[in-house]
Amino acid sequence: MRRSISIALLTLLPASAAFAAFPDVPSEYPYAEGIAYVQEQNIVSGYPDGTYLPNRMVNRAEFTKIIIASRYAKPAIDACLRQHPDALRFRDVPVGSWYAPFLCMAVTGKIIGGYPDGTFRGAGTINFAEAAKIFAGGFALRTDDSLGTVYGESVWYRPSTMKLAQMDAIPSTVDRNDHPVTRGEMAEMIYRLQTGQKSTPSESSRTVSDPAGFSFTYPADIFLVVPSSDTVAVGADVSKERKVNGIRLVHAAPVEHCDLSGLPEHCTPLTRDSTIGFFVVPEFYSVLKNLAQPWQRETEMQVGGVTGFTFTSGAEGEGNVYIFLPLTDRSTLMIVRSFISEDTNLAYKGVSGFLPIAEQEKVSKQVLDSLTLQSAPAGATTQVKLFFFSEKDRKEATYQASFPVTRTTPKSERIADAALRLLFAGPTTDEQNQGARTMPELSALASPYISVSVKDGTAYVNFHKEALEHLNAVAGIQHMVKAPIEATLKQFPTIKQVQYAIDGKVYTEWGA
Repeated sequence: MRRSISIALLTLLPASAAFAAFPDVPSEYPYAEGIAYVQEQNIVSGYPDGTYLPNRMVNRAEFTKIIIASRYAKPAIDACLRQHPDALRFRDVPVGSWYAPFLCMAVTGKIIGGYPDGTFRGAGTINFAEAAKIFAGGFALRTDDSLGTVYGESVWYRPSTMKLAQMDAIPSTVDRNDHPVTRGEMAEMIYRLQTGQKSTPSESSRTVSDPAGFSFTYPADIFLVVPSSDTVAVGADVSKERKVNGIRLVHAAPVEHCDLSGLPEHCTPLTRDSTIGFFVVPEFYSVLKNLAQPWQRETEMQVGGVTGFTFTSGAEGEGNVYIFLPLTDRSTLMIVRSFISEDTNLAYKGVSGFLPIAEQEKVSKQVLDSLTLQSAPAGATTQVKLFFFSEKDRKEATYQASFPVTRTTPKSERIADAALRLLFAGPTTDEQNQGARTMPELSALASPYISVSVKDGTAYVNFHKEALEHLNAVAGIQHMVKAPIEATLKQFPTIKQVQYAIDGKVYTEWGA
């Protein structure tokens, strides 16, 4: 019976755990069996300090040496340069290079041809497309050359990548054809090609605990955990987009995936049919919810004992389910579940290794049901006023910020900061129906806004330099953006006046 273990997100590869002879390859590492195999077969011996460094990228010289050494006898390799003294015509390969005998075997075996400019670029990182070509040649795989032509254009690597996919020899962490290959992935591909097996987890489930204040359990025999990033894009103003880092649970089917264009540059070697991403967004939950309202049909959803909102985007049987949950008084947990349905995308129906949509939904529910938010807000709230424009303000161009609305927001020591973020996000649909208005110039300050601090009755509102376009514009624009800011801040008894700063430097004089 397999066991369930708990791991910390930031220590997925603890140096203290050991598997085989490498202290930096614990048993829970996704390609541990592959690494153990290449060590046992004397294909790779590791570094002098005893480590393997599984996440380190491989350069072209190292990769060539390892693949050739795994496929050819040592006497043949040693004799290659004597038998073929003119084999190495690469202008960047010095005579006597440590990898020259291996490169000689690769060249004479028509496994490697180099670049059109006559170089080999041995120190360059090898990507998956290049590695696939070398694997296909080194392992004498029978590839279908007709796959190398797409819309009349030659795609040199496709017969090789498609063959590796057909053989289920591509690790799930390879997400694109130009993906830099790591030492762990290289070992796993060798293991799969030489044995027909692949690394499997030693436990049925694992628990991830994130220092940001949440944890969840996932089926380790279905998903891999990989570092990832995503973009928060709720709302029409692209200035409000931001990139956030996190992790993603990934299941990949061994079949090529292309977007609707079908162009090779828009294809990936594997199909990530089901993923679940977890990202901590450094933004107030109420701000994100307000941004989503005018553009998405969001609904309330309870996960981990906390009520948030969700919406779905996508078409043609592929899409994303977004879930936003308040994590702390200043951060939001964004969960992104990506899916592909074989019921709509019939090309995936019956494909070996593809996770059917019913199973995708089942395991996603299991993961979400296990979610715990240790730092979930206690529920204390307070009310603030946001001063927007009225329709009369806009028509008469007075911009007096004469239309206050009352919002309920989580109680925080930085309530003035919370109020400004809500102000820049704009009025809700209900508030607009009641007559509240904003202006693009005011909304544009959301992205360069940094923070507000209060000292001796003065609020110092700090922006990045991009805000100067509006803060230092003609007098009318300046008044338009500053009036609602100052009205909103002066509702607080401790604020008597407002000053503006750019990257920490306070400005007291403006250009208009």
